Amino acid sequence: MKMGLKTPSLKKSFKARTTGRAKRAIKRAVIPAYGKKRTGFIKNPKKAMYNKVCQKTTVDGLASVRKVSPNKNSSKAKIGGKFYSKKSILRYRLFFLICGWFIIICGCFLLPIGVLFIGLGIFFLVCANAYKKIIIQCD
Repeated sequence: MKMGLKTPSLKKSFKARTTGRAKRAIKRAVIPAYGKKRTGFIKNPKKAMYNKVCQKTTVDGLASVRKVSPNKNSSKAKIGGKFYSKKSILRYRLFFLICGWFIIICGCFLLPIGVLFIGLGIFFLVCANAYKKIIIQCD
């Protein structure tokens, strides 16, 4: 089961952005359940349950890099295509801060390969800083 940070796939991102409108329109006309929400459980319940659990237990690793726009009506921010509450953004920031410092400290003890650990820790701290900017935009 996949947990933790999602690894980005350029191939899947490109495929999702380039699937044509005409192709979707044809499928929608031919297949009655195409494009409708909550039909995955009817088609393949095992896969639907797996995807639901996977979606709840993973975090987008590139959320801090993607376009961020605050919602004017509430205290939620839009990251990528999803809305996140201020509380969940604070949790992600705390996760990145703790992991970042922990990885940097481990990198100091493992000197030959520690440079990689320190670089990864700095990346986590940069992500935490990006979440701080998102929280400021929510207010």
